[in-house]
Amino acid sequence: MPSLESLPTEVIQLVFRFIKPSLVFRFRRLSHRYNLILQHRDFARLLVSEHFDSLISVHVDQYWLHWPSNLQIVYAQVLARAKTSIGYADEDTIDVPVAIPDAIGFFTQLTTVNLLRNNLMGSLPSTIGALSQLTNLNLSRNCLSGTLPPELGNLIALTDLGLSYNSFSGPIPPEIGSLVNLDCLLLDNNDLSGAIPAEFGNLVLLTYCDLSNNKLCGPLPSTIKQLSNLEDFLLGENEFDGVQDIPSKQIRKGTRLYNFLEEAMVRVDNSDSEDSDSAGSWQGSDRSSDEN
Repeated sequence: MPSLESLPTEVIQLVFRFIKPSLVFRFRRLSHRYNLILQHRDFARLLVSEHFDSLISVHVDQYWLHWPSNLQIVYAQVLARAKTSIGYADEDTIDVPVAIPDAIGFFTQLTTVNLLRNNLMGSLPSTIGALSQLTNLNLSRNCLSGTLPPELGNLIALTDLGLSYNSFSGPIPPEIGSLVNLDCLLLDNNDLSGAIPAEFGNLVLLTYCDLSNNKLCGPLPSTIKQLSNLEDFLLGENEFDGVQDIPSKQIRKGTRLYNFLEEAMVRVDNSDSEDSDSAGSWQGSDRSSDEN
């Protein structure tokens, strides 16, 4: 009986057509010939259409990141009109480092990306700005680097953004001020530098913000006082110059502010004087970047 490897390409394609796309990554490792077949665009379109052409809502597992580029693109194009999420197929992560492909921009109806601890490397592609329906983006605890693309500002539906514990560098782009629906922002434990942009004050729905453990410097923009819903503001382990850079009068009364001088959480109380400093010890925060 002939082995699968010895069969004509057309027959192998017919066999692969009925294989669940999430298993394609494993077949790529079997042989160079399989890999070439999987990269053929016509086969990719046939495979994807066989499994997903009629679906309205689809969950894409993390194996998609490891597929051949042609298959990634066709898959995303077929699902362009489907409500989509990207995340784990199971509790296991893939040990092979991989970059986020430009093809992610084809998922125009993508609502959730949760790729926490997924060995992601490289930069965040600018094509991510095409995901205007995205509400939750969690790429924390990976090996991503480079600057934050200004196209992040196009994600106007975003409510939760987690990019902590990576190696992003450079300034926080002013376009982040366009994320007016943002509730939780985690940029901690990166190499971000420069001042917090004035546009940060546009994030009026923000309740939790962690910018700690970066290389940010002051002064804090006066627009921060516009964040009337801010409950927790973590700024520790940066390069701010004491209260001159972070005067408590710039932060709304009642906000829990991480005091980088005393290394303790304190509640801002600036009701008595415009120049009053933070007062009243705080035992802890309801949320932490360690959860992401």
